[in-house]
Amino acid sequence: RWISSAVLNKPTLRPHNNNNNYSSNFIRHSLPIAGLQFCRYQSNIPNNDEFLKDQQSAINSADVGTPPSAAEILSDGVANTNDVSQSLADLGLGGYTPIGVLQHFIDSIHTYSGLPWWGAIVVTTVILRACTLPLIVRSYRNSAKMSNISPTVSRLVSKMRAAPSHQEAALYSHELKVLFRKHDCHPLKSLVSPLLQVPIFISFFLGLRRMCTTPIDSMREGGLSWFTDLTAADPYYILPVLSCVTMLATLELGSEVGARNTGMQQQATMNLMKIVFRILAVAMLPITAKFPTAIFCYWLTSNSCSMLQMVILNNPTIRKAFGIPLMTAPQPTPPEEKTKTGALSNFKTAYSAARQRTVIEQQRKTREKTYKQALNIPAQDLHKQNPKLRKRKSKRSS
Repeated sequence: RWISSAVLNKPTLRPHNNNNNYSSNFIRHSLPIAGLQFCRYQSNIPNNDEFLKDQQSAINSADVGTPPSAAEILSDGVANTNDVSQSLADLGLGGYTPIGVLQHFIDSIHTYSGLPWWGAIVVTTVILRACTLPLIVRSYRNSAKMSNISPTVSRLVSKMRAAPSHQEAALYSHELKVLFRKHDCHPLKSLVSPLLQVPIFISFFLGLRRMCTTPIDSMREGGLSWFTDLTAADPYYILPVLSCVTMLATLELGSEVGARNTGMQQQATMNLMKIVFRILAVAMLPITAKFPTAIFCYWLTSNSCSMLQMVILNNPTIRKAFGIPLMTAPQPTPPEEKTKTGALSNFKTAYSAARQRTVIEQQRKTREKTYKQALNIPAQDLHKQNPKLRKRKSKRSS
């Protein structure tokens, strides 16, 4: 009585397939013991053979293709890396040196502004030249003051060289220092601006050259017009010639301005220097022709900035705004003070002055030697007997 009728009347389970189904057997033999008629007719699952055939046909019909090779995987990885970015540190560039800081600065302008590499180099050059403008203005101010007092300086220097003694030379040197202090100028102050351009040029040259020889792959397409590859030389030699021409133009413009405001002796020296720099500018053309075009992007921009700066700072209105005094024309030398300014005459004058100083120095040493010898000689009696003793004897006899 306690056994349910479900136990006595066992239901017949529909088999899943012709084979023994372990799940169906488990349900048929175990669940009826609990007195429950429970089973699952798995009518939504197809026959196993049909299911496997369907899966196999789906796999065969799918276009899987051949697996990629190792070379294709590496090339895809390099392409993805180049598409994202290339770190300067990964390429061995950058750092905290002046060259590394300049490379980071150019890379930052290229990355954040979206400019091509040639534009980033030009913008960096203009920014650095603008930062050095206060020193250039100060150098112009000092040069103008030195030019205005150049006749007095030349006269004092010539007197100091021809001085017969050290005391007189020191006196003229002191007058020269007082003159510089009075006008707030010094010859060495004019060298600050040219000397500052040397480390900037070296940093640009070495930094851009390393970026081109590494190279940064995006710089191969970062050029303009006929020089699209900044890591290669200019195939038509246009940029080297333009750099040479702008360098000569800057030299001619600077020498012309200086010649209008200097004396005859300074003009002769400037003409000699101009000839030397002309020869150097032309001689450097075949040497620099094979440089990467990235270097010429800097060089051409820097020369253009120099010419523009000379034209602007020679304007009287702008000179007055920056506190640069106007340079006065050199006064003609009086007839009695006119001397030959040739190199041979200057050499003869310097030689005669040096010979005269040598003779004076020998005379001084001779006098000192004689004086020392006189000090070492013992004192001699000039009288045969002491006159004081004679006077005492005469007094006693009296």
